[in-house]
Amino acid sequence: MFVHMHLTQSSPLLPISPEPNKEDEGENYKLKFLPQVAQEIIDEFALRYAVEPIFRMMVHYQLLVKYHHSLNSALLVMENLLRNLRYQMFTLVAADNAVRAVGATRLMEEYFDSSNFGRDNFARLLDKLLSSLRLDLQQYRELYPANDQMKLQDLVETCQLMGSVLEFQQQAMGILTTGKLSDMIVESMKECLKSTFELIISNCVPSGFSGQGHPGLVKSETPFQFFNQLMEQIQAAVNDDRTIYAPLISRFCSQNFGDTSSLEMWNMFCSTIENLFDEPTNIEIFPPNANIHLLYSIKRFYKFLLEDVPGCEKVVPVYHHWFIPCVRHWLKEYQHSALLFVDNAWDDDKNNDKFARHQNQPYSNSVYQMFFFLNKGYELLHSLHTPDGVPMDEDAKHVHFHDFSDVICSVVGHYVDKVSEHLPDSVGELEQVCTWIRIEGCQWRQVL
Repeated sequence: MFVHMHLTQSSPLLPISPEPNKEDEGENYKLKFLPQVAQEIIDEFALRYAVEPIFRMMVHYQLLVKYHHSLNSALLVMENLLRNLRYQMFTLVAADNAVRAVGATRLMEEYFDSSNFGRDNFARLLDKLLSSLRLDLQQYRELYPANDQMKLQDLVETCQLMGSVLEFQQQAMGILTTGKLSDMIVESMKECLKSTFELIISNCVPSGFSGQGHPGLVKSETPFQFFNQLMEQIQAAVNDDRTIYAPLISRFCSQNFGDTSSLEMWNMFCSTIENLFDEPTNIEIFPPNANIHLLYSIKRFYKFLLEDVPGCEKVVPVYHHWFIPCVRHWLKEYQHSALLFVDNAWDDDKNNDKFARHQNQPYSNSVYQMFFFLNKGYELLHSLHTPDGVPMDEDAKHVHFHDFSDVICSVVGHYVDKVSEHLPDSVGELEQVCTWIRIEGCQWRQVL
């Protein structure tokens, strides 16, 4: 009858009030399960064969559990029916408890044991339902899309029904559950985060990837296009979790699911990139500047994900350690460029006679340009470790600036060699030469 009405003829489920009907204090407790004539048929059958009301409710609940994915509004009906069932059973044992005084829960368990449906049978039914609901939450992005308000309401009803099932198991059946509702919901939705991340990875893998090596090292239109797309799609997914899903389940969870999503996504992202530059050959695939730009992108990505997550404001991120080989590679290129820059600046001064001192510019242009170039490198390294809400990694910072001090020594030493070469021709310009040496010493201390 149930299958014929709801699956064959697509008749809507009859709504069941969340408040039990207290007519005649439960003696003539009646619920309508099927529409019109179908309800009259099963009423007549129940009357003729003395089918108890609770058995009818359990059977109807069993059918709802079996077919709820194919029916509209089934979750709300199941929650209300379970609430009515619990009320009806408590009503039946209340009088007996007043005499025996052994506790309503114990009498409820006894009533279940002696019922026609069977306590173990109904316990297995509820376990099956709970497992099914948890599996639904593990696919929440697919089953409850963020742009579908009706489906999002189903998400809320799923969480409500899980809470009702756990409450019924504890209060009506004496079954102590192993976990809390909040933990069950979050753990189930974490599984969806894993599958979401895998889907994002598959969407970002370049078309020319052969399956060998790392997809982030495949040369495409722009360097590290894989990681840029990966971070962009992760941000979109986390934003949905923060703004749409987290508020809906907040009253069922003791923790902020938006924060949980951020942490889980960051940890999975770390697993895809932390070993990217372990091999020296991987560092040289893209220009050094591209590696630095990727580091900046990850810094912004980390700030977006974890800046407001409680407990992360004092945690030093590890991504700077991943890029130590890249920064060293960039510093080698930077040192080479700085030496060429100094040579060109010196030649320009020499060819255009810019060594002469002026009132507003007491030092040669090559001195200014050399330290301007060094200061730019210092500012870039410093910006990698600027706090701006993200804790500094002192170990990585020490490594970078130690390497940068070698660059300074090399560049300034190279300039000193230039001065030494020019010194024999500058006997009549002793004051200028002393000025060069003095300004180098001052600027040296200033940069360090």
